[in-house]
Order: sequence, then C-alpha cells, then structure tokens
Amino acid sequence: MDGGLAYIPTSVAIGDRGALTWVGESLNAERFQLFDSSAIGSVQPVWFDDQFRSSKGDLMVALAAESDLAVGLVHHPDSGGGWLAEIRAFRSGAPHPIWRWSTAASASVAGYLAVTTGGERVVVARQDTSTGQIRLVVLAGNDGRVLLDRRLVDNDVRALEVSADGARIYVASSQTSYLLDGDDGSILFQVGNAGGFSSHSLSADGGTFAFGGFNSVHVYRDVLGDGQYTLWVIESYGGKAYTAVCALDASGRHLAWAAVHYDRFSRYEVFSYEVMTRQRLFQATFQAQGSAQDVPRQIRFAREATRFIVGGWGDEANAHAEVHVFDVADANPIFEIDTVGSVFDVALDAQGRRAVAVSKSVHANRLGNGGEVVTREVTEATLDLRGPVQLGSPFELRAAGWPGGMLSLAISIGESSASQLPGCAESLWLNPATVFWLSRQAVPASGRLSWTLGVPPSAAALVGRRFVTQHVVSDPVRGCWLSNPVFSRVLP
Repeated sequence: MDGGLAYIPTSVAIGDRGALTWVGESLNAERFQLFDSSAIGSVQPVWFDDQFRSSKGDLMVALAAESDLAVGLVHHPDSGGGWLAEIRAFRSGAPHPIWRWSTAASASVAGYLAVTTGGERVVVARQDTSTGQIRLVVLAGNDGRVLLDRRLVDNDVRALEVSADGARIYVASSQTSYLLDGDDGSILFQVGNAGGFSSHSLSADGGTFAFGGFNSVHVYRDVLGDGQYTLWVIESYGGKAYTAVCALDASGRHLAWAAVHYDRFSRYEVFSYEVMTRQRLFQATFQAQGSAQDVPRQIRFAREATRFIVGGWGDEANAHAEVHVFDVADANPIFEIDTVGSVFDVALDAQGRRAVAVSKSVHANRLGNGGEVVTREVTEATLDLRGPVQLGSPFELRAAGWPGGMLSLAISIGESSASQLPGCAESLWLNPATVFWLSRQAVPASGRLSWTLGVPPSAAALVGRRFVTQHVVSDPVRGCWLSNPVFSRVLP
C-alpha cells in the first residue's frame, strides 16, 4: 500500500477481525484512509476522508477489533487561536462520518483515542491547558452520544487505554496513572508513575497495567478483581536507558517493552517477560551504525496470539530492519520488514498472521515528503484472500489441504460467531444461515486449490456486510481439519 508523496502516515490500526486497516496521515497534509487488509503490494485505499480544515499535530486512529467502526481524532484551529479536537466516526461502506463530536478550544493538541473491542464505546482523553485538567469523554460508538464526561485535575496526558469491554479506563499523565470505572468515571486506583514517559499499557481484560521509566518497568495487577491494583513487580535493566514503549497481551500474562539508550540514541533493546512467573524470557539488542537517531516508536501484541511487533526509526546505514515480529519465547525475530524510512506506528492482526507498518519516505531526522503503508504476511495461512472484496472487482481465494482429501470451501456474508464442528478441534466461524456459496472438490497432488470470484455490481445491498470464508478438509484416515477463518467486508 502506498501513502502517497504528499502524505506521511503516522498512525495505524488493524481491526474488524483483521479485515480492515485504518490509517491517519499527517504533517504535510492530513487525511484518514481505509484499506482492505488483504491488499498486497502498492494499492489505493478503498476510500479516504480529508474533508476537514487544516490540522495540527498527528492524526490519531482507532479501529474496533471485532467491528468496522473506525474513528479518528483531528485538531482544528478556532477563531480565538486555540485548537478544537474533533472525533470523526465511520463505517466501512462510505467515507462520510456517521457522527462527529468536538471538544472546546484549548491551546494544547495533546489527545488520545481508544475504542472497545466491539465498537460499543469510543474514549477520548484530552489535555485542557486553560484549566489544568484532563478531560475524559466516553461516547456511544453507534451515534456519538456522550455517556461520560469526566475531568481529572492534572497538567498533561501521556496515555489512554481501555479494556475490551470498556469497564476499565487507564489514563496517565507525566506523574500519575489512573484506573477509572468505565461507567461512572470514578477513580478505582491511582499511583505515581515515576515519569513513565509515553510507555503505558492496559491488558484487554483490564486486570493488569504497566508503565515504563528509567531502567525499569512497573507492573500492577488487580489480583482479587475488585479494582484495587497492587504492585506485582518492578523489572530493572542496566545502562543509560529508559522504557520508550511497552505492551501487555490481552490476558496480562506477557509483557514486552523496548528500551532506548539515551547516551547516543543509537541502540535499543527489546525485552519479553512472563508476568505471572516474574521471569524474563529474552532480551534482543539492535545497534545503529549511522548518525541518525535509532529509537523504538511502537510495540503491540496480537490479540489472540503470543506474538508482538516492534517498529522504530532505524538508521540511514540500514544496519537492521525497522520492524520486527517476535514470539514471546524467541529472541530471534520470526519476521522483519525493512521500510524505506522511519516507522511511526505498527500493528498485528488478531492471530498475528499479518503485520502493517506506516513510515516516512526518509529517516525521521531528515526533511522529506511522502511515506508508505506496508502490509506483509508474517506466516503463510492455509486459506488466503487476495482481495479486496469489492463490488464489480474479482478477488482470489487460495486454499491448502491434504492431497487426496476432500476440501469444502464456503463463503458467508453476514455477522458470525465461533462454533464447534463435530470432529474438529478448531472453531468454525461460518454462519450456516448466511452461507451463499459452497464448493466441494478433491485436493490435487500439489495440495493447493484456488478460486477467482467476484461480487456483482448489482449487489449494492451487500456493501458493509461482513464477508467470512473458511474451509474444511476431510480424509478417511486423517480425519477432519479446519482452516483459519478469513474475514473481510464487502466494500463499495
């Protein structure tokens, strides 16, 4: 995917069970872009939105993990010299916001954005310099109604995280970390965060949070489930370094962080840690060779896998790739992406099979225009969609199976949930009530089958609906085997 010469992508999210990629592009020009995640190579976005006034600061994006609710945060100038923060919410079918919401003007453009797993709630935290407060607002995902409007007396905002169900909200300033009830906004817990920079994380289940500092990472857990978090561990490391970014997996079992050495900003280290046993799993070092700063910019876990992705600025000598994907137990990256310039943000899909990175066309320390959105397959899937699934355009499905076995491939259009198929341990995501196409044939000696299909232009009523495909291979000797499910959206 190509971000274009006039735009520098600075934020990215993968959501809708991996079907969609949502990008915010800033600096030289500003716009939000929606991509189909199955797109390979240099492609155009499905659509983009640039219908807002000149912005300041990076555009921020968030995309629901299990729905197509895409939201973006943009700042507009107002007549008094301040900045208005606007939330713009979209569905996949059109580039027109389904709702908008704006805050009052402030001299600051510091703001953060988050969305719950199903898109039920959108959360925004913004620094209000006129009152010395953090304004925290929770909005309904379907229509933008204000569900909660809360202010915290603090001077700045450095991080915002929300649990999968929205029940817990984590907000951090440069001095304090707060855990709040997502319904009434009451403070459940707060603690000094030792100048945690912008390295903060809340597990998706809301039970664990972590923040970084100089030569350390602090982990707190809600052991009893009563909202009272206790210090679980302070993990220390050596050198003139600080924790630039950190991330917890969905259950809070694993923690990963990247520490940059600030003597020359030419070396950083990636750590993997098992929280429950307080055990460091590995430490990997990346050393730059040039004069430009080599710092980690983002780290994130796959939602349903023990994989995490790290993205950084790299250096002009290209001493190492800018993006690394790790398994929590292996210091050797299982996949890397060498981008043309410095990476500003990265993401993995839920299963950790697909990685995306957004980067500038040159190093971050250098002047230059343009950037790119890069999507790569981390591991080969047994069922692969080469899309997008778009009205009037062909797409390809590629499937693998046991040679000589029978492969049944089905496509469903409509919402679906996991169920068990007798004789198969894996989950079946196809909804029998909405299956509209089925193919059953023998697997050839190559073990591979492919189909070229399409959605006719006359089927406009399907736009925006979830597209799910999965196949099962049966063999008299080896039994039954289900492929990975593939999720997409029917796009205009």
